[in-house]
Amino acid sequence: FTSIVLSGILWKKNDFNAQKPLDGFYRLPKGHFDEDSLSIVKDPAGGKGNVMKIFIEKGHYVKIHSHRGAQFYTSTVTPRDSMTLSYDVYFQKGMDYVIGGKLPGMYGGATNCTGGRHSDACLTTRFMWRQAGEGELYAYMPPPKDQVKNFCNSNNIICDPVYGISVGNGTWSFKTGRWENIAQHIHLNKPGHKDGYAIIWYNGKKVYEIRNVNFRNHDNIKMKGLFFSVFFGGGEPMWAPTGDSNIYFKNFIVSSKESHPAHLVG
Repeated sequence: FTSIVLSGILWKKNDFNAQKPLDGFYRLPKGHFDEDSLSIVKDPAGGKGNVMKIFIEKGHYVKIHSHRGAQFYTSTVTPRDSMTLSYDVYFQKGMDYVIGGKLPGMYGGATNCTGGRHSDACLTTRFMWRQAGEGELYAYMPPPKDQVKNFCNSNNIICDPVYGISVGNGTWSFKTGRWENIAQHIHLNKPGHKDGYAIIWYNGKKVYEIRNVNFRNHDNIKMKGLFFSVFFGGGEPMWAPTGDSNIYFKNFIVSSKESHPAHLVG
């Protein structure tokens, strides 16, 4: 595996300590859970160094408070109006995607925009896998009424009346049994204007870009960095994994550049 990183790095994490799994992440006290799902292990692909593993037990979707995954907000960078997140993810070989689950993304403002809770004071842009491994950016942001006309009719956009908005739905598909890189750039709009945008890269290739987005209604909402969130769900039993599932992570990078941090995935 080869990784090349360009300038503009605000924070990176690729050195994992089994005795201090979250060392260097600067986890915030609110909005976290683990229940022994998170650990540091050897690379499942045989690479050098340790990686982060999230274990999710068979039948344990997010509402089952045991081995359901892990979630935490970080405080590693100075808040800003634009930010890029990149990391590598490895789904265990043959893992059943069922109908979907959450993956790490970024957040802005407060830490309460999840689980159907919307607020003008916060923003989240997690990745998500869907059925058959289809990918998307799953965003809690101002509702469709605050977006451009016909926003919900745009290609690869799915607006949910209760939960997050699916952005770039199905524009790439994850594969199991190999390391893959996923990255997002979020450029916040000027409050009162719909001039924000998002870019998504999968294995170094730009797969989606959307312009004219309203990510915030207030100037005090800034991007704050990594929001680590990994679980199956959805809040209903139909989201539950059909078998014990492991998802691995490494090469976390938060950058100020509007470009992919130049990972070469292999």
